[in-house]
Amino acid sequence: VVVLFRYLLGSLAARGWDHVEVVLPWVVGGVVVAVLLRRRVAALALGDVAATGLGVPVVRTRLTALAVAAALAAAVASVCGPVAYVALLAPHVARRLLGSTSTARVVGLAGLVGAVLLVAADLGSRLVLYPVEVPVGVATTLVGVPALVWTLTRTRDAR
Repeated sequence: VVVLFRYLLGSLAARGWDHVEVVLPWVVGGVVVAVLLRRRVAALALGDVAATGLGVPVVRTRLTALAVAAALAAAVASVCGPVAYVALLAPHVARRLLGSTSTARVVGLAGLVGAVLLVAADLGSRLVLYPVEVPVGVATTLVGVPALVWTLTRTRDAR
């Protein structure tokens, strides 16, 4: 029951290089496909009609991007459980840091921002109730929910 609890809340405890070896082929493959898709995804931001006019197969691009995102998330979740809100926060933080909406630049920085957020959350979850380690998913949720609410209200107010 304890193992299931830790997995469902997302935990980096007792994870090592052998776990990285399991995930690495999926992550490398997913990142390669994501990089190849970046221009098509950027064209989708212009709208379906404009993207089609630019020769982008809209439905196929959306389905491929969705499949890549799902495969990347599943690969990581298979090792450490669902760590909530990191993927939600990272692109917004990256966009703010860059002051740009360029898909290629944001995606590049979002990976680094996500890694920093996850390491910070893991460090906080290990130290907040030391010697008891709180699952990292709890820490990311405690930060992610207010950030999501703030982002949604900010977006709504901007309209």
